[in-house]
Amino acid sequence: MRKYLKILALFLVMGFSVSARADYYTNWKYKLDVSASYAHLTDGYGDWGGIDATWWARAGYKATFFVNGAFWQRNDGPQGIGGVGAYVNWLKWMYTYTS
Repeated sequence: MRKYLKILALFLVMGFSVSARADYYTNWKYKLDVSASYAHLTDGYGDWGGIDATWWARAGYKATFFVNGAFWQRNDGPQGIGGVGAYVNWLKWMYTYTS
């Protein structure tokens, strides 16, 4: 039993994921996803607002790279975060990713 738990933990650490990705069959090379949010909170939390953007670049059907960033404004001032990563499609139903 411990052997199987170690194997499962290894896959989770590696970022192994199995999925039927809906966008696997679409024909796009570059894509931009943008979202925004606003919340008026009570009990002294104030107003929170933010924007999130991800730019995707597909290198064939095997690899997809992305750059993302988020910016938000809260009571304690403006903050932001960014990242880069990649997906690699090994099979139609299996991919790995890192970011």
